[in-house]
Amino acid sequence: MKIFVSIASYRDKLLWQTVESAISNSKNPSNLQPAWNILVRGVYKQEHSILLSHQTALNFSETLSAAISDLKTNESNEGSKKNG
Repeated sequence: MKIFVSIASYRDKLLWQTVESAISNSKNPSNLQPAWNILVRGVYKQEHSILLSHQTALNFSETLSAAISDLKTNESNEGSKKNG
């Protein structure tokens, strides 16, 4: 079972107690930890891994290379517009 917890708060000095209570009373506190990190630190780091076939990896690589090339071209064009 999953429960969505929404906490509306503005300058609430006791908010941290509410969130800590939710985490400590949770059946699986690790599920709430990302929300706590976002609230306290403003960011949550998460690592992902993907497994690709050889051909899919090549296609992905070509797409990324094309995107980087397009970005460089756009940056170069914008620089020319500002200078010219």
